[in-house]
Amino acid sequence: MSEIMFNVSGLSVKLITKTLPEHSHTHQTITARVEDGIVILEHAQKVQLIAAPSGMLVPMEIGSRNNRKVYVSWLSFILKTNEGVNAASTTYSFYEDI
Repeated sequence: MSEIMFNVSGLSVKLITKTLPEHSHTHQTITARVEDGIVILEHAQKVQLIAAPSGMLVPMEIGSRNNRKVYVSWLSFILKTNEGVNAASTTYSFYEDI
């Protein structure tokens, strides 16, 4: 599991990436909730042999600050290292209305 915490113009956001077992029949999921004033985005995905990207590619509205909507998008790769450990690489972007 990987957790990244952000502060976007005063809006607290936590992005959690969870790894599903390689041979699991469970599908990738993305859930969003608010806990104690923190927007929590949870993304569960499988380890891919070729590190296929996964995530929220289309910006998703997660809140607003100063009368401006705030959006996030991200792309994650999860792969198994030579030592057999899962590693996640996540690229993310935040956007605001102008």
